[in-house]
Amino acid sequence: MSGEALNGEAMDAEIVPTAPAALVELGSLRGQNAMQLVQSASALASTLAQIINDRGLYKSIQGRDYVMCEGWTTLATLCGLMPREVACERDPETGAYVAVVALVRISDGKEMTRASAECGGQGDETWQQRAAFARRSMSITRATGKVCRIALSWIMNLAGFAPTPLEEMEQAEREIAARQLEAARRPPVPEKPLPKRTKKDLPPVSPEMQQDRVIDAQPSEDASGDPPWFDEKLGVGKHADKTWREMADGGLGGGRHRWLEWATKQATNDEREDEIKGRAKLVLAKFYTSREVQAKVF
Repeated sequence: MSGEALNGEAMDAEIVPTAPAALVELGSLRGQNAMQLVQSASALASTLAQIINDRGLYKSIQGRDYVMCEGWTTLATLCGLMPREVACERDPETGAYVAVVALVRISDGKEMTRASAECGGQGDETWQQRAAFARRSMSITRATGKVCRIALSWIMNLAGFAPTPLEEMEQAEREIAARQLEAARRPPVPEKPLPKRTKKDLPPVSPEMQQDRVIDAQPSEDASGDPPWFDEKLGVGKHADKTWREMADGGLGGGRHRWLEWATKQATNDEREDEIKGRAKLVLAKFYTSREVQAKVF
C-alpha cells in the first residue's frame, strides 16, 4: 500500500479492479444474468443454423424440421459440452437395448445431466428385426440426442428447428405413414345425389337480380380471390426466396408459420416494413382459414 517501504524506498501499490465473476453459465456460455446468457445463445444459434442447413442435418416431418443426432452433438460442442456413454445393457426378456448417456463439460469433465433411451423393444417393430449391434448403436444414438435435448432444446428452437431429435420422431413418422396408407386403401364413400329441381321449384327472377347475376359473372383478376402480390417473393428474412403463397401453404407449427406469427408482432419503422407486416397478417389469416383454425386477433 502507499507509504510502505521496500528496500528503503516508498512504493505506491496500484489496486487493479477484477472483472465480476459470471453468475449464469451453461458450458462455455456465460453471462452476468439470464438475459446476457440468452443473447449469447442467440448468436450461437445463428452459427448452428448455418451448419445444419449447409450439411443437411435435418429432415422435414409434417411441416417441421427435425435435426439429426449429429446436429445435436454439434450444438453441444459449440456450448463446450460433450456426450459420454455411461451404460448400455440388453433386456433379456424383450431384447431391447437401454443406453444411458451423460452430458459433460469439456473443460473439467463435470457431468451436467444424463438421459436414457432404448431400441428394439415392444412397439419398435422396425428395429426388433435388426442385428444386436445395430440395436445397441441406435439406443446410444437416441440417448445422445435426448440428453442434448434436455439441456439445449431451447437453443435449437432459437435456431429455427424443432426441439425434438429426429431419431425420437422415427416411430411417430412410421405411424403417420401407416395411417395415411390405410386411409388411401379405404374405398371412397359414395356421395348422395342431390334432389333434382325443376324450373317450377325456382323463385321468379327480378330485373335487379338478373343484373346482379351479370355483374357476378364477370371474371376477376384472380380466380382464387388472392391479391396480385401473392405470387411475389418475400425478399426479406430466412424465407426471402419463397412467395407469399408458399408461406400460406406451410405446415401448422412449421418454420413458415412461425415466421408469419413473428412478422405480425414486429414494430415497423418505414413504409416497406408496414407493407410486409400487413401482408403477413393477410397471409396468416388465409393460413388459419385454410386449416379450419380460428384466426387470431391482431
